[in-house]
Amino acid sequence: MRSSTLVLGTLLLWLVVGCSSSSHSNGDAAQASDVDVQETTEDVHDATSDLTNPSGDTSADSQRPPDTTPTTYPGFLPIDCKHVGNGTDYPVGPEQAYKTLSEVPWNTLGPGDTVRLFWRAEPYREKVLLRGKGTKEQPIRFCGVPGPEGQLPVISGDGATTRQDLLFGGWRPIEDLGLITIWDNEWESKPANIVIEGLALTQASQNYAYTGTDGVVGPYSEGAACIWVQEGDNVVIRGNTITDCGNGIFTMSKPDNEGALTRDILIEGNYLYNNGTVGSYLQHNLYVQAVGAIYQYNYFGRNRPGAEGGNLKDRSAGTIVRYNYFEGGLRQLDLVEVQEHAPLVIGVPGTEERYRKAYVYGNLIRVVGSLDGSRIIHYGFDSIPENTRKGTLYCFNNTILMQSDQSDSWRQRVLDISTNEETVEFFNNIVLIMPETAGQTPSELNLLAEAGVVNLGANLISKGYIEGFNTNGTLNGEENLIEIADPSSVIDPKTLAPVPGSPALDASIPLPDTLSEHPLLYQYKERQQGELRPTCGSALDFGALERCP
Repeated sequence: MRSSTLVLGTLLLWLVVGCSSSSHSNGDAAQASDVDVQETTEDVHDATSDLTNPSGDTSADSQRPPDTTPTTYPGFLPIDCKHVGNGTDYPVGPEQAYKTLSEVPWNTLGPGDTVRLFWRAEPYREKVLLRGKGTKEQPIRFCGVPGPEGQLPVISGDGATTRQDLLFGGWRPIEDLGLITIWDNEWESKPANIVIEGLALTQASQNYAYTGTDGVVGPYSEGAACIWVQEGDNVVIRGNTITDCGNGIFTMSKPDNEGALTRDILIEGNYLYNNGTVGSYLQHNLYVQAVGAIYQYNYFGRNRPGAEGGNLKDRSAGTIVRYNYFEGGLRQLDLVEVQEHAPLVIGVPGTEERYRKAYVYGNLIRVVGSLDGSRIIHYGFDSIPENTRKGTLYCFNNTILMQSDQSDSWRQRVLDISTNEETVEFFNNIVLIMPETAGQTPSELNLLAEAGVVNLGANLISKGYIEGFNTNGTLNGEENLIEIADPSSVIDPKTLAPVPGSPALDASIPLPDTLSEHPLLYQYKERQQGELRPTCGSALDFGALERCP
């Protein structure tokens, strides 16, 4: 058992470093990732301070320190933990009406209730169960009130206690799965309209123990998550720092009935890093199984040292990945087949149509060859071929930079498509490769892995790319690609933003009518924010970021 002082004291020692390895995945919920991360003794700061309100270089690069400063979202409203609902206000913290989380009546929270957790220097060490039903207009909110310097309140699972009357139904295995758990033990009932925002969540993994409702001390499951959603409708997870858990966030969906299905989850503005399990490919920074899933304005860092999972793993219908920053992972995006909840998706009118389409746009993706995997976007299936997506991935206006030496990784594959029954519409992207080490030969750039049909519109791509090594896939429209010899003439390798005079400027083709519901309205802004994307010329720029004079 590691002490929380030691682990919190080493959070800032991790520079995100990984090694390439072969990937496997399955849907085992209790063991539900990828890139090794290397420790460094440089730039050691006070860990609790860094977890909740780090300072330092704000550039989006591989040296980025942990960040949980309250964020601003489109609509330009910062996270505000004021009680605004029609329900009851439960302020928790020093000099508040409720001193501990266990004093909150979690079992009976209802529409408009707000639990406000005030920052204190010492982490809170209590587990939470959210089982109530809010409404869309009056959600149940669990939010953090920051400290005087913007520090987010920390909840640690290491040595956490559990209020004895929380309605886990006497089922210890479900208690083992989360620091914050969303679940209703009543059959065919599930929580709804829940918002979790402005918290720093950490230390829920097999490396830590807690005291359960039965008073017994025991470890978390290998696949435990900082936030575990067993079932829920309209769940919003916003503006949190999520680190040092088995899975950062995990959502389950099962086929038993509608009450066992997770619907409409929104994950925005979070910082996820240093999750996963050493030696396991089953845990990830983010693992979602749902009907309706939107991921936006998040910063995805690398997993913990020795972990072999991915960054974002999705088994959902209605998948939208937009305006995020990705760095690290065996795969940055792993969009694969539905498993247990397939009967509630495949063959269901409306839902299956959503399953057969996925959208990835406006994202910044950085791959470092000595640290990360060599297959960036996976679309199709990983374990149940008959459930494969068999649909279309719309992938546009992303910026992908691979900094990779051939001595570390012979080739980098942009699109890892499972079968030739999957199609990718690929346009307005920037796809560049350069050596990680000055003077070295960069890895070979492959657009495809083994399979897939890719329809290419206009894209900027590094000169010398190949279709794919031993691929059975098909590239249509290669004549639309614009080859670039010098990546630094296109983007700044540090910020991934277009440089003056870049061939990316004003080069985007208009979106087709089929994407009318996915306009490029915003772009990622550093520190897990979003901002309106301007049009500063005759057209939008290629890639995820717009350059204005």
